Amino acid sequence: MPDKNQNFRPAIHFSAPFGWINDPNGLIYMDGEWHLFYQYYPFGTTWGPMHWGHAVSRDLLEWTHLPIALAPDQNGQCFSGSSIVDSNNTSGLFENPSPHNFVSLYTNTIGLTQVQDNGLQAQSIATSTDGRAFKQHADINPVAPNEGIQHFRDPKVFWHDASEKWIMVVTEGQCIGIYGSINLTKWNKLSTWGNDEGVHDELPWECPDLFPITDDQGIERWVLIIGLQRAAHAGGSGTQYMVGHFDGERFTNLNAKEDALYLDYGKDFYAAQSFSNAPNGRRIAIAWMSNWLYANDVPTDGYRGTMTLPRELSLVTTEQGLRLKQSFITESFAKASNEKVQHVEPSIWQFDLNHGLIKAELKLAHGSRIEIKPFGDDSLVYRISRTDSNYLVETERKVVVSASPTFNQQFPYQSRFVMPAQQSLDFVLAKDTSSCELLINNGLFACTDTVFTHSLEKASLSVVEGQVLMESIEVFEQG
Repeated sequence: MPDKNQNFRPAIHFSAPFGWINDPNGLIYMDGEWHLFYQYYPFGTTWGPMHWGHAVSRDLLEWTHLPIALAPDQNGQCFSGSSIVDSNNTSGLFENPSPHNFVSLYTNTIGLTQVQDNGLQAQSIATSTDGRAFKQHADINPVAPNEGIQHFRDPKVFWHDASEKWIMVVTEGQCIGIYGSINLTKWNKLSTWGNDEGVHDELPWECPDLFPITDDQGIERWVLIIGLQRAAHAGGSGTQYMVGHFDGERFTNLNAKEDALYLDYGKDFYAAQSFSNAPNGRRIAIAWMSNWLYANDVPTDGYRGTMTLPRELSLVTTEQGLRLKQSFITESFAKASNEKVQHVEPSIWQFDLNHGLIKAELKLAHGSRIEIKPFGDDSLVYRISRTDSNYLVETERKVVVSASPTFNQQFPYQSRFVMPAQQSLDFVLAKDTSSCELLINNGLFACTDTVFTHSLEKASLSVVEGQVLMESIEVFEQG
């Protein structure tokens, strides 16, 4: 189990007991358990040969660590991928049809050549009947061989009812390849998407996710999520998404090709993936809470890397178009006593909270500005200003605990974005030992940032300028 006394070890966010983690993999709900797999190097705290770590939860907050699910073999390292339930045994890899037929597809990476600077990448398959012990089918792997694509990785697989086949989306450089199969072991190319759409940078896209979601008008849409390695809104790695239509072969974007829709405006939200097989049609996602600019250098002891809190996604209509809304899974949090919120001065509120949620709703007069300090010091500051028609959200993060030169240079940042003004401003802030996740305006905007400070100051909200009416403010702790 993780050592809660280690430097900056999170209390309500997932981290491995030891070693390095990055992308969430194979997220799936099965038999009352949420399965979280993840890119894992168990023998050191910087990136190394990739395994699949494994943990399960019944409430998406408390996680039980399990043995490593997938390990490097003769086909190479185990890069990112996804999991599904092959209940009809379409693969023929199980004895019988069963709701316990657990299948994971992942990228095997082996060797380095002048052409394959990331190794030769191909898609492989593993199975389990109990969700604990996994068989990597080296005799038939890879099931989707590489036909000369330099960056060919991170398969997300799902069943498409209308076309009666399995669909796999996989990154092919800065495009998304879409493949189809009736048996999970032989795949045919259906289409390619993205060459001139969305945000691009000098590095390949990663970790795609494609799923149906019903919008607030009752219409089924499709959302495509893509990881950006260097073109996030705040710089470095981040996550973009598109809203569109999928016909079983091709994805069509409903927005303008050049539109940039970011799932998060902070510095530490990457490789977001949603759970397969979630009950009641829920769409719940988790992301890696770090950034490739400094992930190998953060000043933690014994481990590196954490996951965000799970977020439930919904699709809503706004004046700007269809947008994803995010909300935390709050069933395991309980309202804390009123003493946790202290109105210490007419314009300052403080919160006696080490890890948990702060929910607030307030009205800002034109020209007003508030300042949120999740750790009470200047390590991380959010400033929200009301203009005539918008809210301006500014983030400033500083290095308080020094580490490597790379960390000291890349970790501090300043960023800003604009939100349409509403009658009231609401936010939910998830604070932990070394992170802050801020969902604003009913979850239509998000900022996720890791923070490394030894500050003992209380979290605070201050009115810096103008008139602000606090309509409600509450604190929630783990129940």
